[in-house]
Amino acid sequence: MTDNVKVSALTPTLALVPTDLFYVVTDNDTTPASKNITADNINLSFAHQSLIGAGVKTHSDIDSHIGSTSNPHSVTASQVGLGNVTNDAQLKRAAADYSAFSLKAAPSTADLLLIEDAADSAAKKYAPLGSLSHTLFADIGTNTHAQIDSALSRLANTSGTNTGDQDLSGKVTANVAISGDTKTKITYDAKGLVTSGADATTADIADSTDKRYCTDAQKTVIGNTSGTNTGDQDLSGYVPTSRTVNSHALSSNVTVSASDVGLGSVENTALSTWAGTSNISNLAANLKKSVFGISIDGGGSAPAAGSKGFVTLPYSGTISKWYITGDVASGIVEVDLKKSGTSVIGASGNKPAFSGAQRANAAPLSWTSAAISANDEFEFYLDSCTTTTRINLSLFLDRT
Repeated sequence: MTDNVKVSALTPTLALVPTDLFYVVTDNDTTPASKNITADNINLSFAHQSLIGAGVKTHSDIDSHIGSTSNPHSVTASQVGLGNVTNDAQLKRAAADYSAFSLKAAPSTADLLLIEDAADSAAKKYAPLGSLSHTLFADIGTNTHAQIDSALSRLANTSGTNTGDQDLSGKVTANVAISGDTKTKITYDAKGLVTSGADATTADIADSTDKRYCTDAQKTVIGNTSGTNTGDQDLSGYVPTSRTVNSHALSSNVTVSASDVGLGSVENTALSTWAGTSNISNLAANLKKSVFGISIDGGGSAPAAGSKGFVTLPYSGTISKWYITGDVASGIVEVDLKKSGTSVIGASGNKPAFSGAQRANAAPLSWTSAAISANDEFEFYLDSCTTTTRINLSLFLDRT
């Protein structure tokens, strides 16, 4: 190659080989001179940094950079459009890709399920496995776990129909069939099975208070009465059980004494045993004794003072004693005996009376006149009465 070669007259080549020569117009020697160098020598002695705009990195630096996987430029997720993606493992969503996951054979209630909340715009949420109920799934009925467990516990000791493995030794043997009917009396055995039925009779009813039965005859009697006063009974002719006779209440049987009928002085001796003039005299005297009197009823209240009745005696005699009783323990009563409107007892006489008591008796004392003439008419006059509601007055007469 000569020194006067025009560069523009050269044909460019794009593929160099080690034996190709470069024509060097000058070098860094102080005296310019034409020199040549092979392409192979260029590869050995020239670095790309010697070229214009090549930078300072060596081939080794460039190769290391290209081969680096440690993000040498510090590129962020946001720079590549993934700013909302976290650096976490993602679940695949390809169809039938569940086989890529490992199987947990025995899930626990603490395991979590990832869900899209249908009630919250499909927000991504989790739910503990233990919070799920079987009633959330389709075609499972309405019974809860507790109801199912209760039902299963009752079936735990059975195996369905008899397959031959059940122990029936403790079971109740069915009883003999009986005719279906409605009966008031049943008979059952020790195992509680009904063995027969019949119509109950009165002989089958155990006696007990307020639950006794009555006979047909008693039923007839009961049918003729109406029990308590329902408003249809006429009681005007009856005496109340609270009434007393000589202080004897009529609520039960009354035992009447001789004194109650004014015969307290009469000896209780059979006439056939009497002998002697004295007994005959006593009998004659007793036969001449009579009694008269009055009962005054205030109708539940203390009777008012005033005239209460009249009596006419067909024989003569003398009043020998009076007896007066009331219906209460602490009453106050005073009765006067009048003839023709005038007291036969007088102001100083001891009138039949009691105060703070229920009864009294005495012989006439200081009476104006205790003598009676045949056909005398006497008036019973109530001077006063307090608390007592019923009064019985008896006067004993010795007839002449």
